[in-house]
Amino acid sequence: MVKPTSKQYLLIWLSVFSLLLASMMSLNWLMDPFHLFQTDSVTKSAEGFLRESKPWQIVERKPDVVLIGNSRNFYATDVSQMTATHAYNFSLRGANIGALSVAFEHARYHAKPRRVLLAVDSICDAPANGNMDFFSSNTQQEIEAHFKRWTYLSSFSTLKKSIKLIVDSTSKSQLLYNELGQRTEYPYSQYGKLLSQRVDKKESEKIKRLPSIPRSNNGQGCRTTVLEKILLNAYESNIELILFFNPLHLRYVEIDYLSKGVILNEKVKRKAVELVHQVASDLGKEPFTIWDFLIVNEITAELFGSPDAAEAQYWWEPSHHKPVVSDRMLAVMSSVNKDTSIGVSIDLNNFEAHALEQRQSYLNWRTQYPSSSLEIAAKLAEAGAFFHRHKEPIAK
Repeated sequence: MVKPTSKQYLLIWLSVFSLLLASMMSLNWLMDPFHLFQTDSVTKSAEGFLRESKPWQIVERKPDVVLIGNSRNFYATDVSQMTATHAYNFSLRGANIGALSVAFEHARYHAKPRRVLLAVDSICDAPANGNMDFFSSNTQQEIEAHFKRWTYLSSFSTLKKSIKLIVDSTSKSQLLYNELGQRTEYPYSQYGKLLSQRVDKKESEKIKRLPSIPRSNNGQGCRTTVLEKILLNAYESNIELILFFNPLHLRYVEIDYLSKGVILNEKVKRKAVELVHQVASDLGKEPFTIWDFLIVNEITAELFGSPDAAEAQYWWEPSHHKPVVSDRMLAVMSSVNKDTSIGVSIDLNNFEAHALEQRQSYLNWRTQYPSSSLEIAAKLAEAGAFFHRHKEPIAK
């Protein structure tokens, strides 16, 4: 009997290896646990991999209207009412202005949308946070992203996730977000079933983050070259860019007021208005619209009621509003409804009067509901947080 040669052994091992690799990649492609290839609704198996899955939805769907925001918009916003054609909610949890800029360039490169809605809750320059490996805005980045996507199919960690899905099919069937990019349910398991639990957790999280938040985020020493680039590229690509400030419950606003003396993000709003006007003036164009939904109204001042209450009408908790609020926001931004009680279009002509009115309305709210201010002050004191030295005394 003739023994196989070394070359034949090598060919046998290469054949076996290739077969196993092909089998693994086929299984990973079929299960696709992180949804890098499937473009339908995304299931719970992709929890925690939002930055990996959503860019490919943009590549495949090429939406005409794109919403680029943060978790406030991811949890609540159905963009389908904005257009008769296809829209997509490209909101990314925890995204800063750097990450939003990368998302904007990705959408501009792959989808060429006619309209983009951009959340500008924070506009001060910052490098993109989170994993942006699958975002691309030029040929080289696109090739690298596709290479990483195929590498994902040959990964043992992907294989483990695929096998887990075969064993536990529930996570493969439960939706994480729908085909329009909107999360289908609020993560109660993470923040609590009762409203009071969610309120306390979100307020405590914000207070803990205070020492790490740069002063530039309050408008002091705030450079805005990232937002300026977005504006310039929107004009260059003939994109109708609509900027907006998300609403926050006034309890959440009170944390900023007591710790930093900031009222309703006023300095950042002024900076955004001035920048939008300056860029438009330099180009001889009409300024893009800015909507301010961070105002004092029935929504932001909603009373949360009993500690045993499970839900509020407008809020999951102080930082995240419900779909009923987003629906009204979109109706205003799409000119379907001129409801100025929920939001105001701000520009150089009306901003100072608008800011003064909102500042007074906010101080009136503090006077009318001192218990909310006292509760926030107690949480700040318990955490040892710094109180703004110019704050007015809180009556006891």
